[in-house]
Amino acid sequence: LPSTVNYFVIAAWSAALLLVLFPQDLIEHTHMHNRIFTPKIGSSDQVKRIFAVCQWLFEYPITLLTIRMPEFYRIQHVYVHHVEGNGPDDTQSTMAYDRTSFLDFSRHAFIQGLDLLSGCLVIPYLRRKGKLRQIRELQHGMAIFYAVVAAIAVLNPIAAGMIVLSRLVGGQILSFFAFFQHGLIDPRDPMDVHSNTIDYHGHEHGHLGADFHVEHHLKPARHWSAYHGEAARETAAHEEGHRAMVVDKGFYSPLGMMRALWTRDYAGVAEHACIRGIGHNPAQLAELIRARTRPIGETERDGAMATLDRWLGQIMGRALPT
Repeated sequence: LPSTVNYFVIAAWSAALLLVLFPQDLIEHTHMHNRIFTPKIGSSDQVKRIFAVCQWLFEYPITLLTIRMPEFYRIQHVYVHHVEGNGPDDTQSTMAYDRTSFLDFSRHAFIQGLDLLSGCLVIPYLRRKGKLRQIRELQHGMAIFYAVVAAIAVLNPIAAGMIVLSRLVGGQILSFFAFFQHGLIDPRDPMDVHSNTIDYHGHEHGHLGADFHVEHHLKPARHWSAYHGEAARETAAHEEGHRAMVVDKGFYSPLGMMRALWTRDYAGVAEHACIRGIGHNPAQLAELIRARTRPIGETERDGAMATLDRWLGQIMGRALPT
């Protein structure tokens, strides 16, 4: 009810959303690639019905409770991101952005927030590709989301507004992960997955395979438990290691990597990174990392705006809770 909305409730609600955000994101990502609610072949009809109910509960009620739009993540991720691979037509591409720039990150996050609310990037892309079924599925999910928001608005307009605002602000979370996974791009071959994607090696499960991001992009439908072995084989295939940039996940979480990018701590990342052709040579790696943060196809800032951007990056990077 409107009378229950106060600063404490808003803070508690925001904290609860953040706590469930990452587990929900991991499970949804795994589900869209591995269909975790699909029963074994030969299962009884009863088992199939139970799994079907669990899948419906996860894809609709639970998704809505976590302020996510049904179908949006699956369609954008599978039919856009994995098709374009962070290329210029990817609606979440980081290629044209200065990955050390707080202003560029903010621009990327704002655009992603608008897309999360309206599908303003995803729907035109799908239309150009002739993906009419995916457009219908996305619009169905959007209709359900906004019907729920409208129903809430009847009882509590402030809460409905908060839900819509959280969706817009959610662009920041999406951009954190985009810059974390695709923040270093080789301008010589920006479309090669080994050149535009970072692998984070640490835990064997790699956050259900998401940290072994190169291996995930190469074969998205492969079960997440196989990515660690594939990454190990790629690393062992050459004495200088993996073809892609590999960073120690123990030192760089998504927020930690963003802090390093915004503060331009190339040497710090280089201390915990390696790549085939250079191996673990911090001085060479630092220069390579710097070169891979530059925007591709766009003019870089200069003058007063570049200075302001560097100051903002230093301030905001050091403010991140890493």
